[in-house]
Amino acid sequence: MSTPLRIDIQGLPREHPAKTGNSPDEFLRLATNKKLIKGGKIVATHSELLACLKTDMGLGHGHANAMILYFRMKTNDPKLKESKGDLKNFTKGI
Repeated sequence: MSTPLRIDIQGLPREHPAKTGNSPDEFLRLATNKKLIKGGKIVATHSELLACLKTDMGLGHGHANAMILYFRMKTNDPKLKESKGDLKNFTKGI
């Protein structure tokens, strides 16, 4: 049986302001302004979000995926399945 891949995403949100000048909530606002999120719901596909975060907002692939996860958590996206507590501390300290 294979071991699931575990990525430490807890440090990623705190790195964003230093590297990009934007906090995770500012990226959420920018995605909303670009109509990727409407009425507090994600309306764009993962690929559309990823492309925008990488191309328009200057994030690398890993950081863009972490932001998408942050967006899903903040909008209570039904695509985000309950984890075994691995994601509970993602927004801690932001």
